[in-house]
Amino acid sequence: MTTQCLPTDFNQRLSAATDSPQDRSPIHRLFTWWISRRQQRDERVALKELSSLDDAMLKDIGISRNDVVWASQLPQSVNASIELEIIARRRSGHS
Repeated sequence: MTTQCLPTDFNQRLSAATDSPQDRSPIHRLFTWWISRRQQRDERVALKELSSLDDAMLKDIGISRNDVVWASQLPQSVNASIELEIIARRRSGHS
């Protein structure tokens, strides 16, 4: 029996379930846009919380305050959390 890897991201699951063009109704497009905006907002809230941590805690995570400032200035089309994770992994040697 083959096990499928199921996408964990809601947008991936939604698009996998509605791949045919006829399922792309205006309501569907509005819903996916709304979900995307909520995720972006949640990411920005997480960045704000990171900026409230002291430098020692940020260092434990593997990032610096400058990294958080840099990530907060990225365009909203870029997932700042992923970019910070990449930085932390590179610094820890797990790239």
